[in-house]
Amino acid sequence: MSDATPQPPPHGEPSRLATAGQWLAARAGALWSLSRPLLLNAGAWLLPRLRGAWQLLCTLVRSGAERAGALLRATRGPARRTMRLVVASSLAAGLLLGLGSQLFERVPADAIAVRQVQWAGGGIEDLDRAPGLHLRLPGRDLWHELRAGTHLIVFAPTESGGTHARLEVATVEGETCLVSVVVPYRILPGEAHLLVQEGMRVDYPVRAVAICRRVLLEELGTLTAEEFADPGARARVEAAMLGRLRTELAVAHLEPLDALIGEFFFDETYEQKMLERQLESQAQLTQASLLERHQQERLNTEEKERQEDAEAALLREFALREEALRDAHAQRLTELERDARQAREALLAEAEVQALQLRNEGELALAAAEDLRRSLLDAALQSPGGRLHVARQAAQNLRFGRVTLDPSRPEVPTLLDLDQLVGLLVGAGSESRGSDAR
Repeated sequence: MSDATPQPPPHGEPSRLATAGQWLAARAGALWSLSRPLLLNAGAWLLPRLRGAWQLLCTLVRSGAERAGALLRATRGPARRTMRLVVASSLAAGLLLGLGSQLFERVPADAIAVRQVQWAGGGIEDLDRAPGLHLRLPGRDLWHELRAGTHLIVFAPTESGGTHARLEVATVEGETCLVSVVVPYRILPGEAHLLVQEGMRVDYPVRAVAICRRVLLEELGTLTAEEFADPGARARVEAAMLGRLRTELAVAHLEPLDALIGEFFFDETYEQKMLERQLESQAQLTQASLLERHQQERLNTEEKERQEDAEAALLREFALREEALRDAHAQRLTELERDARQAREALLAEAEVQALQLRNEGELALAAAEDLRRSLLDAALQSPGGRLHVARQAAQNLRFGRVTLDPSRPEVPTLLDLDQLVGLLVGAGSESRGSDAR
């Protein structure tokens, strides 16, 4: 199991470099077989033209040599003097450069220099020399150069750029894991001369590797197999490794810049162990899930029963309340009906009494009115207008049959005498009836 490149091939199989070489050789042969006809055609076309150019160049050289010889013969004296001056200057410059190379020490840009004075007990200076030119005395000064800049310790395969083999780490569970780690470091500024004084000018990389190997194995051993796949856990261990390396490499006058975990590989049997462990964990989770499910079902059943009991209790309570309300409403309705009946009977009795009183009063008023009407009518009829009215109505109600008047009789009025005729019809008749009534 890994989060990086696959494991290196076992012994006996071709390496990646050999495979790459075979692949390149096969491609180079195919390329040569394709380009050979093209090269032959190009050579056949280019060769005549090169011959012509060579002949032209030889002609020009011969003519130029002849002209140069004539010019040299004309300037032979000045040329000799110039040549002597050039030779003398060259010798002086060579001598100066030779002396300068002996009087100055050139320190490259990628180095730190430490001077050691070999005479008069001077010893190694407590100073790191920067890159550049530094004055020295031949035979007295001995210069030691140490590599400046960043050094790399890479625990990884060679094809991956490694300088040392992968770290074989034992996890907390006891599983073996091959881990690649990169540790860049440098010499502490101003302490290169201490490495020279302690005799570690050449051996400090070996000491740095030993310290890093020990610290890395101890810190990586605190991880479990699952934590190797956790970026957070790896970052925590990287910080712990860097902190310890700063402390322990400082004793060797070195400073780590970082500690980075790269690819890692477990043993082939680890996956089988992990699968068995996962299956076992899955079975435990399944059992726990089933147990939790049964417990939840039991709790659900109990909760359902509690809810049903509570619902039944509420229904009973509501039924009792409803029955009590119904009884109260029925009783109230009976009381209201009784009160309404009593009020109706009282109102009806009162209304009957009032009706009788009003009827009696009305009858008395009608009798009085009738008496008054009769008296007033009698009084009106006794007046002249009343009599006239009675006579008029009598005349209207009078119906004559056939009347024959004898004009020869003196009591029969003529039709031209209207007053006599009216008196005959009205007055005389009424008086005769009055007299008859008397």
